[in-house]
Amino acid sequence: MVKYKEVAEDIQKRIYANEFNGKLPTEQALIEMYDVSRNTIRSAINILVKRGSIHKVQGSGLYINRKTTDDKTIINLSVKIGLTRLLPKSTITSEVLDFHIFPADAAMAQEFNCDPETLIYRVKRLRMIDGKPLAIENSYYNKDIVKYLDKNIVKNSIYSYIENDLKMDIRFSDEYISMKRLSDEECHLLNLNQGSSCLMIKEINFLRNSAIFNVSETLYNSDHIALYAPVQRD
Repeated sequence: MVKYKEVAEDIQKRIYANEFNGKLPTEQALIEMYDVSRNTIRSAINILVKRGSIHKVQGSGLYINRKTTDDKTIINLSVKIGLTRLLPKSTITSEVLDFHIFPADAAMAQEFNCDPETLIYRVKRLRMIDGKPLAIENSYYNKDIVKYLDKNIVKNSIYSYIENDLKMDIRFSDEYISMKRLSDEECHLLNLNQGSSCLMIKEINFLRNSAIFNVSETLYNSDHIALYAPVQRD
């Protein structure tokens, strides 16, 4: 992971741990704290601003955003680091429901902008938060890009594996939010009443070079989560 991202991750962890009293140290203090250049600190700060973790007040400093939604877990749609790193205060575990490789049909090839018959990993997981069902995740990975996955890897954070082990730069995504009526099996997995509906987020995820490495559809148990997206006015 490049240095400015490491700094951003560490500051984020400190924010979650309530180490700062509503406001970050000054830019100069952060430079000295992390022993890095001013550009590195500014790049790290820009990441945190984009995530909605902090906001800048000209001439005053860097303030921590306080997000409250009763007792629900907040999913920040602007952050592409995976649930495990996004929710460090919680224990995120995964039950692998399906894992196999198949050749892309015409529809899947169109989703990935790849050739038909390209090999695709399919990973279906039940994501748990502190022992409670949070989401059913159906993910697909282009094997030409993500060269290797196995059941042990997909039980943990796939995004951490892609970034840290495969050294890939996950850059941006297109996200589509809708409501979906659940099947009886999905209701059972999410511990919801039969006939329930839930939030579905479809993601198309890109690397820095604009290659699509992952397409996923995730069904969220809306009893436990609230979606959050920071919006800045131009």
